[in-house]
Amino acid sequence: LAVGGVAIITANEGSSLFDVVKMHNMGVLVEPENPAAFVNALDETLRGSQVIINRNARLYAERYLSIDEIFRSFKVHMQ
Repeated sequence: LAVGGVAIITANEGSSLFDVVKMHNMGVLVEPENPAAFVNALDETLRGSQVIINRNARLYAERYLSIDEIFRSFKVHMQ
């Protein structure tokens, strides 16, 4: 997420992974066990501009996955 690549993610609709990716628009979601959908997503991703998804993924990583933010959140929850 943080390095700027586009994640193509297979996740079932309604799963927490699906919901988080969709809510933050930080990846391309594909139905699991559907090779044709995966190939289509890969093709569209390679041909299109993914500037918004890249930016959103980076922001998500900085906000929720950085070590500083993880420890800050941990401290808040421990108080």
